[in-house]
Amino acid sequence: MRVAKLATLTFLAASTPSAVTAQSEAREAVRMMAHWRCSVWASMANDPAGSDDHFEKGLESARTFTEAARAGKISESDWDETVPIGVALTMSGPSNDFIAGRMFGFISDDAYDQVAKRDANGQLLPPGEYVLDQAVQSVIASNLLEKSNCSVL
Repeated sequence: MRVAKLATLTFLAASTPSAVTAQSEAREAVRMMAHWRCSVWASMANDPAGSDDHFEKGLESARTFTEAARAGKISESDWDETVPIGVALTMSGPSNDFIAGRMFGFISDDAYDQVAKRDANGQLLPPGEYVLDQAVQSVIASNLLEKSNCSVL
């Protein structure tokens, strides 16, 4: 039975390589976003090695994604179903690295805001209630690292 399942999966994978590749390239946008959020939170939680590791992995995913996107390898349905809207909105610029920088700016601002400007339910705090104390930010960032499973990325 296991051999039959394996043979079927192998056949399916071999018969639709471009669809599988395009979908996995679209998922690189999600990986990039996850790694870069984790990078910001690790930095805020005083874990520079973790921050650097997540940044590099996010950059690798960003380059794979932007290259595929600019080459037209990602289908419209994969754009709609997989690519986060904030990533899609930052997809303009003269080079892949420029676009990656725009995406990092958007993602890092959002990750910071989750720590300093939003409550535990994700609701925006009034400006007078922003969390500005770095020790408290560190605790919140550590919680987000764990809650988001950053250690398993």
